[in-house]
Amino acid sequence: MDHMDDNPLFGLSMSSAPSSPSSPTSSVTSETPAPTAAAPPVAVLQTVNIKSHVPVVLELANPNYDEWCCFFDAFLGKFNLGSHISSPPTAEQCHDPAWSVVDQCIISWLYNSIGKDVRDIVRTPKATVFRIWQVIHDQFRDNELHRAVHLEAEFRNLVQGDMDIVQYTGRLKQLADDLRDVGQPVGETSQVLNMLRGLSSKYRDAIPAITAKQPPHTFFPARSYLLLEEH
Repeated sequence: MDHMDDNPLFGLSMSSAPSSPSSPTSSVTSETPAPTAAAPPVAVLQTVNIKSHVPVVLELANPNYDEWCCFFDAFLGKFNLGSHISSPPTAEQCHDPAWSVVDQCIISWLYNSIGKDVRDIVRTPKATVFRIWQVIHDQFRDNELHRAVHLEAEFRNLVQGDMDIVQYTGRLKQLADDLRDVGQPVGETSQVLNMLRGLSSKYRDAIPAITAKQPPHTFFPARSYLLLEEH
């Protein structure tokens, strides 16, 4: 067991653990505060592959901010580093070399999980994680209404044309998901009606069958019906 005594992943010397559960020093009373989880050592953080924790890349052209943010926020929570984005650093932290190294690790993760178009906006010399995080948040939240206008226009005007049912419905669903991500969700009934509106004329006989169903079809059952018609 000697090789585990100073394992940095545990952050605890195994030799310092209580020798017996019955030892008086190991008893826990209701007044004993819960132990605070510590962040892993810097040597461990420097080996983290951000791609394995945040599998999406944040881009201006792809409205995936909410998805990316969920992954990155959860990732920081797993390493107990959420304080770096939740509050501005104190003067003491800014002058603490150990804290600064951790902050730079997070900045490196940020830069490796965002596209070049976003990096060009947020890249600032000597910036802290908190500052970069705020710039990213403001950039995507401030542009939400502008992006929603364009997404809504494309969603409402999309027609099937030469696309097959899989391509057509896939694009509609992607647009609906993008609208949801910018705070403008589209209801199931509206998605179905919009899908039927843009259908090729060769599917006109399928429209009454879908609209007559009670309760109304949701998006994926209506899509399945159209796939059967196509085949």
